[in-house]
Amino acid sequence: MLNAVPDDFKYYASFIDLDRLLSSTPVPCTDQQAVGNLVQCLMTNCGNAPDASTLVSCVTEFCSQELVALAADFDCYGCLITQISLLNTDAIQFCTSPTTEYWDPTAGVMLFSKHPLKNVETNFMPAYDLPRGFIYAEATLEEWGDIAIVCVHQVAYTPTYIPPPGFNFASSEEESLTQAGLVWARLSAAGTPTNKLLVGDLNTNPEALGIQPELPATYDFYKTKVSLKNLAGQGLEPRDSCTWCRDNIYNDDQQTNTIDYVGVSGFTSTNEEFVDEIVRVFDKMDPSGVHLSDHYGLRWTRMTAPTCSDGVRNGDEESADCGGSCDECLTNEECDALHSASSCLIAGVFAYVVVLLANFL
Repeated sequence: MLNAVPDDFKYYASFIDLDRLLSSTPVPCTDQQAVGNLVQCLMTNCGNAPDASTLVSCVTEFCSQELVALAADFDCYGCLITQISLLNTDAIQFCTSPTTEYWDPTAGVMLFSKHPLKNVETNFMPAYDLPRGFIYAEATLEEWGDIAIVCVHQVAYTPTYIPPPGFNFASSEEESLTQAGLVWARLSAAGTPTNKLLVGDLNTNPEALGIQPELPATYDFYKTKVSLKNLAGQGLEPRDSCTWCRDNIYNDDQQTNTIDYVGVSGFTSTNEEFVDEIVRVFDKMDPSGVHLSDHYGLRWTRMTAPTCSDGVRNGDEESADCGGSCDECLTNEECDALHSASSCLIAGVFAYVVVLLANFL
């Protein structure tokens, strides 16, 4: 990660479940007896399932007790739940054998910044499949002063939601809304800066953008709190607007979607903002150019309000700091007379802040 991000993003904070990192093994499921019971249940009740979807329904209906019995081994349970929800008919083999395929029970979040981070916090959230959490931090920018930042990875929609015993949620919808509430509670807590920035994989989509909706209630919740931005709904081809994209080798369910966002609140001193680019981050240590993440990022740009003394051409100016609502621009003859022709010909460059967002499971 540290080798892959641009050199000017030299400040970072990270969240990871260290207990699971230290206790995890290359083989997620090691309780042979419990796994054997699940296999027996599948053979007895689901052996004739004609397709993966039917198999998932059969597991939910007939073998949920055997599956829940594995909940004490969180790595095993999380692996099986994830693979079953992806309609993987080889889920048991996948989770009981050493594999080079992607399975990481120590998933976390990292936040990179061009500016020093302060008041950094890491927060765990209740989750049934993978470690979920968010980073809270603050940074100071010259134009806007202090800003509050949350970088988060929320739960995804799971049709086969079989929570472990004692878990408080009955569905991924309920879990996702609870996580969103925790995120906003921290961003809006007393004493936090007025300017707020929410970045991350929210695993949500609205119903109105002509894309496959995912946990739309979470999207609706955040829309009442921040201005959510990505490239969805801008008339682009899916390959040009997605952050969960079919051309990424780590996207094992081969879906194309837009589930990553920049959420903005405050910043009243600015006049324009936009998301204009998908960011692909590659592993610099791999000469073949492998993507570092199963998600792509977003570039969000917020421009400062134009003035007549900022040295750049912006707003309705005809040249840098002149014309339009500013003073009339000098003619070339007038510039020659003042021996300062260059001051009349400065090429305008917008001042901007770029937020590089790359999400990692």
